[in-house]
Amino acid sequence: MNQKPSPFQHPAALPVTCFLLGLFVRLALIWAVPSNYSFDGFQRWAGRGGLLVQDWLPLTQSVLVFNDWVGGDLYSARVCLAVIASIAMAMASLVVRRLGGTSAGWAFVPLSLFGPALTWTVVPYQEGCYLALLMTGLFYSLQAREQPENQSARWAADILMGACALCRTEGWVVVALYVLWWRDRASLRSLWGIGLWLGWKWGIGLNPQRLGPVSYADWEGLSDRFQWTTFMDSLVKHLGHWQRNGGWLLAAMASAGLWQSVRSSNWKTALLSKPANLFILFVLMAQMASTLGWMVGLETATVRMTLVPGILLAILSAVWLGQNWPSWPRIVRRLGAIALVLLGLFYAADGWVAAHKANRAVRWERVLVLQMEQCDNCYYEVRPRRGLGTRDRHDGCEILQGISDWHHPTDFFCTTWPGEPLRTPTHRARWKKRGYSHEPLISD
Repeated sequence: MNQKPSPFQHPAALPVTCFLLGLFVRLALIWAVPSNYSFDGFQRWAGRGGLLVQDWLPLTQSVLVFNDWVGGDLYSARVCLAVIASIAMAMASLVVRRLGGTSAGWAFVPLSLFGPALTWTVVPYQEGCYLALLMTGLFYSLQAREQPENQSARWAADILMGACALCRTEGWVVVALYVLWWRDRASLRSLWGIGLWLGWKWGIGLNPQRLGPVSYADWEGLSDRFQWTTFMDSLVKHLGHWQRNGGWLLAAMASAGLWQSVRSSNWKTALLSKPANLFILFVLMAQMASTLGWMVGLETATVRMTLVPGILLAILSAVWLGQNWPSWPRIVRRLGAIALVLLGLFYAADGWVAAHKANRAVRWERVLVLQMEQCDNCYYEVRPRRGLGTRDRHDGCEILQGISDWHHPTDFFCTTWPGEPLRTPTHRARWKKRGYSHEPLISD
């Protein structure tokens, strides 16, 4: 009797499951935490009318620009970002399956719920778009290597990898590694993103929006600010983030795979037997080096710094699991499957808690927005909270712009920012110890 094939063996089952699971959790997170959070996200949302904001590359901002062009709001923008991030995880699962087999692909599904990859891909940050480009480009690269005659796959890989350079500064290193990986003339097509940006910068010239007095160029004054004690404190804090969010488990599994590769006599089954695995490893190393520089510039460490390295470690971990899974006893495989499910639940819960924590940090501004929305013709003078965010540079007015549709000084006036009010303020909101006071202004 012919045994009915398992639905898990269908080629589309893995990416569809990974996509739908990731999208469901992200949409649930958006529903539970409907407001925007964190300062880069505030700036990007406030600057949704243009591609260039602060000193950031424009590709992620293009999502917000398109959302604004079609009449979308902050909620729809976050849904778009959630869809893009879920596509990134689905494509990563396909990459893992090509590198480690079907078992590896399914092992990646719960690992794709890594907490920071949930928390920071449903607000306007670039990691979701970056991973979507990187994973999709890597998938088509593998397809082009297996089928050299498939020129459409090769073109897609070159274009997508080149787009990484317009999404994140680390994408420039990815493009360089990609060219070295292929070592042929066609790979030079991937330099298109770098060429476009340099041509834009040196030819037309950049005129980015700065939605507030704070410069986000974290390298400014670095020679005067840098201290080894601060850097070491940041490094300890960073390692603490890996410990608390469970990322150390991904690092342990990936390290086990690398150690097995070094020790293995069967090179064909080792983790580093395929050039694509080496490519991912070098991208991971470049990302970790970039993170160290990021910590120097910010003078602190944030949980978001673990996002991209965590997903890359999850890919290497899943490949290692897939390579070793068939050789393990049945009881070990069953216990391992249960452990992966529990780990996925832990990661989802960690992302959920982190998003709520970030949301609680802006609760006072949310209350103020609700009060301000009750008066259609009011013009508020706001004296905000100060000393927020990295290096205590930010204030509550940035938050107001990032969680509403308002801008300074058009819709309200921030007393700590440059400029003059466009009309006579009708109300004043001042920060006090446990919230904003709210009072009308009576003119003579």
